[in-house]
Amino acid sequence: MNTTLQSIKEEFSEHSLTWSQTIKIFCMGLLVKTAGIMALLITALYFSSGLIFALLLLVLIIYLLVIFLYILSIKNFFILSLKDVGSDYSNNSSYMLFAVSKDGDFLRFASDELKNDAFLVRKATFSDIHAVMYAGDTLKADRAFILGILERDGNALEYVLDDLTDDKEFVLTAVKTCPEAMRCATEALQVDRQFVIEAIRINSEVSSFLHEDLKDNVEVVARVVESEG
Repeated sequence: MNTTLQSIKEEFSEHSLTWSQTIKIFCMGLLVKTAGIMALLITALYFSSGLIFALLLLVLIIYLLVIFLYILSIKNFFILSLKDVGSDYSNNSSYMLFAVSKDGDFLRFASDELKNDAFLVRKATFSDIHAVMYAGDTLKADRAFILGILERDGNALEYVLDDLTDDKEFVLTAVKTCPEAMRCATEALQVDRQFVIEAIRINSEVSSFLHEDLKDNVEVVARVVESEG
């Protein structure tokens, strides 16, 4: 591991609070500057100064492009550094917590132990729900934990253990916030007429993701019509 990267990581471990404060100040600065440029644009437009408006618009576009590239460089830094961190930092809860709070995808670089850390994985899913795919087997088998994730975002059903996609409670919880999650349920549930009717009762948009075998079912169609009425 190169000396520069090691020193950066050591600084992070010693001054993680300072890093957090710095990022907050940086983001506030971006908001203020963007608001200022937008105010100038509106003023130029109000006074019908076409040339000034065009120049300010160009400045804003360049400014936003620079911000985008800067944010992208931060993400790339974490990707590169996490690939080289080794077991010490992959298993450093403070470092990984900082990383996943920026992008849940970084959870894939965590150690097996941290991938089973409920707090860390939950934090990762707040920034990217798809991060649940990197959760450890022990955590994926924790029904209470997974149910809590599904209550917040049903998209996570795509990444849970197979036996949970055949569990009515879990699928019904998922479709509350994500009707498309019905497609992740086992075929046995997707063709279960009473179950599908219950799912439509919970979220009428489930009707857009019906199994082919039920699209012409009288009872199901009647429930769809009732939910849309």
